[in-house]
Amino acid sequence: MFAGAGISGHITSVQHPHKAAIEDAKLESFEFYCWRHTFGTRAAQSGMDRFTLARLMGHSSPSVAARYYVHVTETHVAAGFGKFVEYQTRNVAEGLAAAFPQASGAVQ
Repeated sequence: MFAGAGISGHITSVQHPHKAAIEDAKLESFEFYCWRHTFGTRAAQSGMDRFTLARLMGHSSPSVAARYYVHVTETHVAAGFGKFVEYQTRNVAEGLAAAFPQASGAVQ
């Protein structure tokens, strides 16, 4: 919401232009608030931590943003697990290299 023109204190909303744009484009109607959910979800999928996301969205805690706005997809879950597997693989390789320094050139 934005302050309206003049000194009356009226507030102007972007919801009316949003509705007009949907009608002009002949799109199926959706709430303006959907953009907020989309932002939260995409920010989380991009790797943004939940503390930063909560701050950007104006929430009192990271759990509020996560509960109401972050809708993680299966692709995001799979990518997150892939990062874990990569991390574990590096740890095993480093552990083997430390345990067997004579063979460290063979273990990468």
